Amino acid sequence: MLEIIKKRLSLRNILLCVSSLIAMIGFIIFLVVSTTGYFNGNTPNLTVLFLSIIYIAGALSYGFFEDKLKKLETPAFFVLAVCLIISIIFFVIDKEEVVGEMLIPVNHPIKQIDAAKTSIVGIVFYLISFITFAFSSFLDSKTERKEA
Repeated sequence: MLEIIKKRLSLRNILLCVSSLIAMIGFIIFLVVSTTGYFNGNTPNLTVLFLSIIYIAGALSYGFFEDKLKKLETPAFFVLAVCLIISIIFFVIDKEEVVGEMLIPVNHPIKQIDAAKTSIVGIVFYLISFITFAFSSFLDSKTERKEA
């Protein structure tokens, strides 16, 4: 079992797992900010919900089934990138009102301030996830080790 893990362990797979983990943190932040506090009683944006789940599951499964998906490498990475980009866009569109209102210098309720700060943090996590994913897409999947 350890040999199989060592065989599949490459910088690309590590970065894909890190990108999925960071996206998962951003996704949890999105769910929390969309359903509590200032947005209490609202439903989360379904586009962000579904595309984030597709991205997280797809990136993790690509790391495990990389050898079987070798022929679909370019389309798979393109679909994953599109899912993540659209998730980021709809996250920003969904929360732009509360963040935009913070630019107007008036007294805001504490829940609105917290929602704006948490939304910004969630968007930053998604952007870091995208940067990590983009970097991993330029790496080669093979790890060639020379044994002495």
